[in-house]
Amino acid sequence: MACGQFHGLPGLCIIDNMAAESITLAQALKRKNRLAQAVGDARQRAAESNSVIKGNTPPFDARAEMAASEAAAESLVRLKAAISRANEPIQEDIYRLAEAKGFVSWLKSLNVNQGRQAAIYGGESMEYEAQIGAQERAELIAGAEARVDEIQNRLDMHNAQTVIEVDLS
Repeated sequence: MACGQFHGLPGLCIIDNMAAESITLAQALKRKNRLAQAVGDARQRAAESNSVIKGNTPPFDARAEMAASEAAAESLVRLKAAISRANEPIQEDIYRLAEAKGFVSWLKSLNVNQGRQAAIYGGESMEYEAQIGAQERAELIAGAEARVDEIQNRLDMHNAQTVIEVDLS
């Protein structure tokens, strides 16, 4: 398959195996989440079935579930590696998005108490003075959320246009 186009979208093609399947990065990210869930589910079934009261039949074959989890984990590793290679051109934006989201979260938790506050447990009331007030915090949050949206839009475009080829068999 010629790389560079996928359903009319220009894209980056990363080949992991000659018998690979072409999927967009957005599809790969969804598949990664499903594979991670499959690994956890198989391990959970193996753990729950490993030791049962003598004479009872375990609901699953623990060894088969363990083998299934390892096979899914190997596919997950190959998929994560392909995703990582495909994300290299936008890695800074991925980090920038995480930091911007962290900043928004921090701003939302920033104490902006202003003025006299009632005492707790009968103590003396205190007067607070905030360097960054509620209005300024709201404006900062709006600006930071706009940056988050801008970065996320670039990442979404990259994920939709980038094609990777993976063999998860």
